[in-house]
Amino acid sequence: MTGRTSFKWKIMMVNNIGKYLGLPPIGAVEDAEIVDDKPLAKKMTTDASHLSKKLSSNLPMEPEKPLTRSEEAENDYDYARENMYNVIEKGTAALEELLGVATQSQHPRAYEVLATTMKTLVDANKELVQLSKKKVEEDKLNDDPQAGSGGNVTNNNLFVGTTHDLLKVLADMRKNGNSQ
Repeated sequence: MTGRTSFKWKIMMVNNIGKYLGLPPIGAVEDAEIVDDKPLAKKMTTDASHLSKKLSSNLPMEPEKPLTRSEEAENDYDYARENMYNVIEKGTAALEELLGVATQSQHPRAYEVLATTMKTLVDANKELVQLSKKKVEEDKLNDDPQAGSGGNVTNNNLFVGTTHDLLKVLADMRKNGNSQ
């Protein structure tokens, strides 16, 4: 097969494929209009720059300040609480389905899975309550820092002086009946 025959064979093959795809044969397109794509490219560039300006005008001008530790903790609490609600809701829906399966099948394994799911849901509810209690306690501590500490208590006393002075103070305390 020569190079020219090979080329004709390829065109025939492409034309056959084109026929099945509903395309005109390769040699049939003779009166094609040549379109100058430069104005189109310029218009696309103009539209793209206009869109870019529009998007940048909607962006905040000031960079976002980093979150404080308390704001991060608040976000984490909200996220965890939302996830726990979703897990509990989906678990409750699954529990109803499992109850139907266990009732209809009367299979011991189905009841075992049902009991495990119930326990898991109870545990998730307990964790949600504990999370809420911790949040309330933290809020109380943040609002009134001395509420958790019981006021100012001094546990360590320091005596500055000689041993003779210390013994004298202790002896005076014993005479007065003051044991502290």
